[in-house]
Amino acid sequence: MFKASGAALTASLLTVLSVSACSSSGSPASPAGGGGGPGPNGPIVVGFISRLTNPQFAFPEGRPAAQAAVDALNAAGGIHHHKVVLDVCDDQGNPNIAASCAEKMVSSQVTAVLVPFTDNAVQIGPVLQTAGVPYVNSLPQLGPDLSSSVSFPPASSSDAENVAELEAMKTAGCKQPGVATYIDRAASKLGFPAPVIAAVPYTTVDLSSEVATLSSKGVDCTMVLLASTNAVQIVNAVHQQAPSMKLFASNLGFGPAVIAGLPAAETQGMILFGGSRQVTDNNPEVSQFKAQMAKYSPGAKLDAFSLNSWASAKFLFAALDKVQGSYSASSVRAALGGLTMPLGTAPSMFGTDIFGSFTTTHASSVPGSPRLFNTDVFGYVVRNKAEVPLPDQPINTAALLR
Repeated sequence: MFKASGAALTASLLTVLSVSACSSSGSPASPAGGGGGPGPNGPIVVGFISRLTNPQFAFPEGRPAAQAAVDALNAAGGIHHHKVVLDVCDDQGNPNIAASCAEKMVSSQVTAVLVPFTDNAVQIGPVLQTAGVPYVNSLPQLGPDLSSSVSFPPASSSDAENVAELEAMKTAGCKQPGVATYIDRAASKLGFPAPVIAAVPYTTVDLSSEVATLSSKGVDCTMVLLASTNAVQIVNAVHQQAPSMKLFASNLGFGPAVIAGLPAAETQGMILFGGSRQVTDNNPEVSQFKAQMAKYSPGAKLDAFSLNSWASAKFLFAALDKVQGSYSASSVRAALGGLTMPLGTAPSMFGTDIFGSFTTTHASSVPGSPRLFNTDVFGYVVRNKAEVPLPDQPINTAALLR
């Protein structure tokens, strides 16, 4: 999810209370979880928990993207004669609903759970951990994502994105970074002073005072680690008050649509980092994503969120394809622990290089994050409203995270 100033602030920014909604994208004939799995030709049931609706912001595009991957797979024959079915639960940004969604997945005996975009891993992870149900989170950032033995994130963490931004700041000649808080260790390693903080309330519409604070403390480079609405406001304010200040951001917050809606002068030269390729990339698998979306989820939004959700499903399909014997949470968990995703693999139904190259066969060397299998990030510079890939993609951040 989007970051403001660390995992704790992320959780406080995103917590909104609502009502739950769960549904299946098909009619499974039998459960596919730890209770024995599907019959000879029964469906493999995969859970899906995400923030699909919320009054402030949500990511509904994740569901049709995952469904497109499932539909394409099923049209090609499924996995070993089994169709895949999604069991969907909308956590709506509510921690209580998220816990109920996780409990529902356990009681439904799903084989695994896709968790593309939620800030409620603290509620979801322990429930799935206790039941031994593996989950795939395409944007790991909170404790369970990076430490739980049932967590299999294919993408790098928000920390990895931010240390890459710090490295880019150093390359750009910056002296005083602003905004970021949970990367002081990396800032010090690069010779930076501690970042200056500008906490942004949800309801703020005029961020001139926050930009004034940054500018008054000598900040010459600012990380914009906010949801799109506030991120746009920061960019507007910086352009008006501190036009020489360089901006760095997550490419989740500044996708092609957001950049297109801003004046070119305000985004020119911005540096963007993320844990995945962008939908604008000239990449065979990105082309496969667009083709499947056009065929199976026409009209659905194409952005980093939908691309990540789709690629996460393909990552899980690679594990399902390797299962020996019956499909259950335990057999899928074992298969997820033996995957290697190389770069440059020709697009197929199984596996992905959307997140860079990584393996789940051994624990991460990053302190406190044994499940951070991937430390690759992708960087872009905005030129004339287009995101141009930085050289030598992807960029590995492992050394800065240790």
